[in-house]
Amino acid sequence: MSPENTGRKNWNMADISVSNIEEDDRLVIAEARKRARADDDQLIDEFLEGSEQAFNRLVLKHQKMAFNIALRYLGSYEEAEEVAQDAFVKVYRSLSKFRRKSLFTTWLYRIVMNTARNYLRKRARRGDMKNLSLDDPIQFDDGQAVREIADQRASPENKFRLSEMSDMIDRSLAALRPEMREVVILRDVEGLRYDQIARVLKLNVGTIKSRLHRARVELRTMLSDLL
Repeated sequence: MSPENTGRKNWNMADISVSNIEEDDRLVIAEARKRARADDDQLIDEFLEGSEQAFNRLVLKHQKMAFNIALRYLGSYEEAEEVAQDAFVKVYRSLSKFRRKSLFTTWLYRIVMNTARNYLRKRARRGDMKNLSLDDPIQFDDGQAVREIADQRASPENKFRLSEMSDMIDRSLAALRPEMREVVILRDVEGLRYDQIARVLKLNVGTIKSRLHRARVELRTMLSDLL
């Protein structure tokens, strides 16, 4: 799988707080979600009718999201690639059973998260806990892409500082317990609503909010030097 423009989301401190969205923006987002769902449904229908190209388009549309979730959860580019690939294999085999009571993306989030959890368990059994380095290149089929700071106008000193901050946030996220890390990933990185997270993780909204609050408190404590 060769993601186009695949990379990790650049962190900033706003990611650890709840975003305030204007009402007009909410309407735009709701309409975009409606169009995205219709597009997914059409691709699923075409695949179930025998179009392999439709499934490939579905993968291209969502592989970046799948990769980023796995990367945040595991902290390993190599394992994130494997998790994303394994997740789409599972989707391929199970798509005929998808009853569409939820969004396709909600179903996909759950598959990716469960697959990442399995990788984490395997790693723990091996006693192999990998650390993510900002200097690690992303491996694609057609070569490598080196991670860069988004603001290319920043001075070398500011770039170094941003890199250092991002690295500290990544390590702090990795230090959270998995059940707390996953709610931070889904809420603060991917921007899912509480009800969506509840469906992905099969938990009630109250539990989601409680875990997220505790996770944010822990992150702020670990990142107190940056605040």
